[in-house]
Amino acid sequence: IRPKEFDINIISPIKAGEEFNIIIRAIDATGQNTKGYNEKIYIDGESNASVKLEYNSTKNGCKTAKLKKISGDFIDGEAKITLKYPEVGELNIKVKEINRSEFAKIDSNDTNDLERLIKDSTNKTILFIPYEINISEAKYTTTTNTNWVYIGNDVKNSQETNQTPKMGAHIYYKIESLNKDGNVTKNFKKSCFPDFNLSLYAYLITSKDVNISIYVEDNNKSKRVKNYDKNATLKKNGLKSIRSIINANNFNDGISKINVYFNINKNYSHPIEEVDINLKELNISSLNINSAFNGKKINRSINFKYGRIKVSNKVGYSNEINSTFEYQYWTQNGWEVNKEHINSNFGDFNHTL
Repeated sequence: IRPKEFDINIISPIKAGEEFNIIIRAIDATGQNTKGYNEKIYIDGESNASVKLEYNSTKNGCKTAKLKKISGDFIDGEAKITLKYPEVGELNIKVKEINRSEFAKIDSNDTNDLERLIKDSTNKTILFIPYEINISEAKYTTTTNTNWVYIGNDVKNSQETNQTPKMGAHIYYKIESLNKDGNVTKNFKKSCFPDFNLSLYAYLITSKDVNISIYVEDNNKSKRVKNYDKNATLKKNGLKSIRSIINANNFNDGISKINVYFNINKNYSHPIEEVDINLKELNISSLNINSAFNGKKINRSINFKYGRIKVSNKVGYSNEINSTFEYQYWTQNGWEVNKEHINSNFGDFNHTL
């Protein structure tokens, strides 16, 4: 007596690289397991079996990794199979009998294939998600690559121009989608994975009450980050998070690189003393992906200076006037020369302080 057809039972989603179980049944005409059916199942080149588990990515151009069988074969018409798959995305699986190695091969001379072979299972689609999504690298610096920056409205203006700011604090995130073995899952991107949102949080502490403007972009400038906190009020010694929301568009082969810029809004009629803003940590989360998430501790401060250029008074009678000027910043004692301003990267006459 041979089974009528195969049936697959599986619970999805499954985390990439993590062992998981499926139940395959060889059922008779009444829907019951077929007693005495004790065949082996093979995947990808295994031999000495009459049943094959086939699989492929549901989307063209996406990586189909190797599905590894850990254990399991049929016992009395039921197979509890343990498998492992290292990639993410949607995978179709199907169980079928192998022609010429079939259970009822003895009847091959007098019974046609349709009646002799066990009916294939229906296709089942499994969604594999990242085992974890990590902020693998992070930096907190400035657009001038120093530990201080001039207060200004360049970041605020970037919200309109979509140009990378030239003056402001800079937070860099590198985010990776990983399987359980710690390898990047390259299908974690728009073309291979269902759409999702990830929230990035930067936790700031300031030495004074200030209002900041924020601008966010990824390394692929054609697919900008559009959903983020554009403004925030920071209260002295209070912990405040600024959030950016990214999605599958911002990932390339399982990796996203995000740049967050911010600066204190400058009021040209109201100078303020220096402000220190500390970045405590970066975190990441999602409401629609049930993966583990790991952030980064930073605990670094950047100094913000309210600056100006002071030019000495000169009178000239030609098209050239030689003069001297100073780069100054506001302190509790009034204006002082900024001795750390040693080159034009920190601002010049073509970039207002």
